[in-house]
Amino acid sequence: MNRSHVLTLTLRGDSKCVRDVSAEWQPLPVERLLIGARVAEAEALVPAALALCRHAHCAAAHWALAAAQPGPLHALDARRDARVRLEAARETLRRWLIDLPGELGEQWAPGTLALWPQLDSHAAIAAWCADHVFGMQAAQWLALDSRGQRAWAARGTRVPARWLNTLLHDADRACIATSAGVLHYVDRAGVALLAGAPCIPCAPGSSSTRPADADAPPHADLWDTPTWMPDLATGLLIARLQRLAHYCAHGDDAPPVSGGWRAGALGIGWARGARGLLVHVARVEHGVIAAWRIVPPTQWNFGAPALLRQALAQRSWDDAQRRAARLALLLDPCVAHEIVVQRGAAHVIDSGALQGAQPYA
Repeated sequence: MNRSHVLTLTLRGDSKCVRDVSAEWQPLPVERLLIGARVAEAEALVPAALALCRHAHCAAAHWALAAAQPGPLHALDARRDARVRLEAARETLRRWLIDLPGELGEQWAPGTLALWPQLDSHAAIAAWCADHVFGMQAAQWLALDSRGQRAWAARGTRVPARWLNTLLHDADRACIATSAGVLHYVDRAGVALLAGAPCIPCAPGSSSTRPADADAPPHADLWDTPTWMPDLATGLLIARLQRLAHYCAHGDDAPPVSGGWRAGALGIGWARGARGLLVHVARVEHGVIAAWRIVPPTQWNFGAPALLRQALAQRSWDDAQRRAARLALLLDPCVAHEIVVQRGAAHVIDSGALQGAQPYA
């Protein structure tokens, strides 16, 4: 793995096509920095060390630390949850403005990117999205059924609509995705995670730790129930459009986007950011951090082999590489990635470093 990238996708196969896909990611060095720190020091270190999804990390860390110590758990100040929501919306738009045009072939009007710093409130984002993303009020867009979404895409009056239209025309492998049951898994596997176990979420309600069925590739949190989609890339873009529209339409009048609980001697905290579900697991002994694990959405989104294998296996090399680059941005829009091709003995690396992407979660 190239150490300048968080995510490496490896395509393996023969001279004809891709046969298998795997993903690897870098561990977060901040975990090692937290071990041995006092609780107050840890609370200060998290925002200083993690620039990407900072508010989501701070919320998850707060819950994990609170749950890892004796005493009652109190809900976060509503303003902190509001900052997590705002951060997720802003980071989603930043990635759409910078990175998706290169993969999906539609460019924003000149000067659009320069407007991003002004999107610093719910009201500003809602107004901007009504004009530049949806072409209507977000609540109206949310009311569209699948046929309405297709019609919106076909009209192509906005850049994201044209992106969706491109993906719909390119879709050739319908699939069903469902939740990965991440929080259920972490509740049962917290001790193993702290010991360095791989993160392999299981099917919701499962009594085992096996990954979800290959026929229903899991995703961290974009789908709560099994959802049919024309293909994975199309479903991901629609789901992220829905998340953004829901924020624009409802703001902070929504369920909490962070939380935590106590699992034996462990504290578990979570938060939902632009990338998906972020989890912190901590153990505190005598006021000192004894163990800490940060599980970013990258690991849930790419950790189930069936997800990428279903989308990319048996494709020609050129087609698989093109689609892999799209999926890397749509599954985890905020991290730098590379695509490694192992065709027989040949190794070719396609760097997908994002403009402005942070090296760590």
